Amino acid sequence: MNCKSRLMWLILNILLKTKQVISQQGFTLVKHNNMMQLSGRIEQFTVRSILECLQHCLSDCRCSTFDMHEGNMNCYLKPYRGNETLKFAGGYSHFDIKQESRGQHCDVMKQCRRSINCCLTSNPCSTDDATCLPTDDIRNRFKCKCKHSFSGKYCNKCMHGYTGKNCLTKITSCRGYANGTRNPGIYYIRNHENKPVKVFCDFERDSNISWTLVQSYSFENRKAYQKPFFSDFPMNASKPANNWLSYRLGKQMMNLVQNDSTKWRVTCDFDKTLTAIKTDFIEGTKADLDIINFNGHEKCEKVKYVNIRGYSCSNCTAVMYQTSTYPLHIDANMSEQKCVFTVTDPIYCNPGGGEDSFGLYNCPNPEHRCSASNNSTTNTWLGA
Repeated sequence: MNCKSRLMWLILNILLKTKQVISQQGFTLVKHNNMMQLSGRIEQFTVRSILECLQHCLSDCRCSTFDMHEGNMNCYLKPYRGNETLKFAGGYSHFDIKQESRGQHCDVMKQCRRSINCCLTSNPCSTDDATCLPTDDIRNRFKCKCKHSFSGKYCNKCMHGYTGKNCLTKITSCRGYANGTRNPGIYYIRNHENKPVKVFCDFERDSNISWTLVQSYSFENRKAYQKPFFSDFPMNASKPANNWLSYRLGKQMMNLVQNDSTKWRVTCDFDKTLTAIKTDFIEGTKADLDIINFNGHEKCEKVKYVNIRGYSCSNCTAVMYQTSTYPLHIDANMSEQKCVFTVTDPIYCNPGGGEDSFGLYNCPNPEHRCSASNNSTTNTWLGA
């Protein structure tokens, strides 16, 4: 035998020792010697044979493949490995269960048998009232039919917009996620028809307060946002992601969020840093001023904190406007004349009137962060 033939024989011998096809009671097992699947251990048993390990696997809906150590006869049940590459492990063998077609398995003698109903011997679903339904696919042997407000492969998660131990509490504002990861981003709440709706949530880092975005628009789009909050005027309401330039919830959704909120605020350019910068910023409580239903002209209203171009005050009054023809905003000139909050150098426009902040912008100041450029945004939130 020449060197080339000897090398080919050696490679073939190694392959034969590494991978074998064996038959077990109508099932074909593909055996990978000295290999194992590292991820997803389900259960471990000590068995007397490969057949017994196979029987444990077939009895557990979560199992689609298994590893064995044929020295100590330990059996390790594993889920379907997909594209995962097996790792070398001396003394171990990995077994894939080969499926000839959906619903049946055939051994090397072409004796076939139906898939086993694993739901009779195991219940992978997490809740007692979830129903386990067997499938004919060895890769995914079951489906859980969830009841009530549960979801997920094992019915172990709440449906979008539900929370609580039994997933029965509807989430109607970002406050429902206050005890979660508290990362700003898109979350689901439930609307008046009990359907999931996406909203953008922000969470304060130094408190437990959560904020729900109800409106955001760019300075360039200001003319389209000249309506009060008590007017129904939804804009891109189902698409809060990447719609900072033109977004507003409908009145029913605002009322729903408002009912679960105690505070309100207006920020500038939140989308640029995902941070509520306290320069050019206003915050108040619903008890002092209900911005969704407020209807007033040149009214001194109490706010928790207001800052316009560095001029600020806390727990003071500022002139607020919101009428059928005006959106919510502050007139810095009139506030100085009528209320506690003062901006010492407000601009005046003719036409346009006094300097507008947080809305209207008939007389905008380019030094204000909400009106500094066409891409500057004004963001209104409700929180608790």
